[in-house]
Amino acid sequence: MTLTCRTPIMNPPASTAAPPVPSQGQRDELAYVAVRDAILHGQDLPGNQLKEESFARESGFSRTPIKHALARLIAEGFAVQRLCAGVFVRRLTPAERLDLLCFRRAIESSAPAPASAKSGQP
Repeated sequence: MTLTCRTPIMNPPASTAAPPVPSQGQRDELAYVAVRDAILHGQDLPGNQLKEESFARESGFSRTPIKHALARLIAEGFAVQRLCAGVFVRRLTPAERLDLLCFRRAIESSAPAPASAKSGQP
């Protein structure tokens, strides 16, 4: 006697599971990179206030990773905290600006000349 299955064999359904949720440490790092990049790319200029609520609303992160990111930026010198006022992008001192200018001049003067200058082309 041969047994036959009356119900067709079906492939298991494709996974509809949501992508894995980042851990708290991963969310903190992603928030830090987002806020730091906003500073480095000039979206937040020196002297601008960095508001947790604004970053959370714009980035989709909760306020906790943003708070951790701001604390890290303060520790690394990108931002300063003013009592009863908030967190602000740090301004460079005149001495720091002069140091950067001297550094830039040193780098540019030691850089190789563009290929067009070497070949006599305008």
